[in-house]
Amino acid sequence: MLSYHCALSKSLRGTAIASVEVTPAPVEDVPATITEARRLAGVPAKAPLALVGFSRGCQAVRSLLSERPSAVVTIDGTHSSWPPAAGHVEMWRDLAAEARRGARLWIATCTRQTYVEHLPQPFASTVSVLEAATGIGLRVPELVRVVDGDLVVESHPSASVDPGAHVRQVSEVLPRLVREYLVPYLERVHDAPAPTLRPWELPEVTLGLRCCAWLG
Repeated sequence: MLSYHCALSKSLRGTAIASVEVTPAPVEDVPATITEARRLAGVPAKAPLALVGFSRGCQAVRSLLSERPSAVVTIDGTHSSWPPAAGHVEMWRDLAAEARRGARLWIATCTRQTYVEHLPQPFASTVSVLEAATGIGLRVPELVRVVDGDLVVESHPSASVDPGAHVRQVSEVLPRLVREYLVPYLERVHDAPAPTLRPWELPEVTLGLRCCAWLG
């Protein structure tokens, strides 16, 4: 993941991509915040930035959603506690609504590995949480692919216990989705002109002057 992250970062003009990984031991210089990711990548504060998580790494992505990245990629990692925590589902649901109206890109995938919901200490599977967050039925036998605005959801068939399907999510599915959706989106956002604020929308203008500008 880190080598792929580096190659992808070089291919995007002024764009930082923070790949969130879970490893057995701490990894030096893995960004913990978006501000830190920008500093490590050496890109401007306003440059587009994507958060990319795989498996348990998506928990860190979820914790950073309030920092409003330009794009979010969650690869088979929208797990939650059992039953699914309302707050977790609500955060993903809000992100889905933003993506549908074009405010941000969210690429989300899941497999059908529901065995985790039957463990002695169960937790909600990625498919259960993603269904609850998006309102899309994701358990039909075939591959499910839905593109709704800037929301991209894929549900991949698998057995209820299927380590191979999980590994293919990061080795095959992630690179394809990055090529097809993430790279074009970030380049589009990067090239988009900055919005022109009307006089009463300028942050440095006092309330009285804003009213005068709006009335005038």
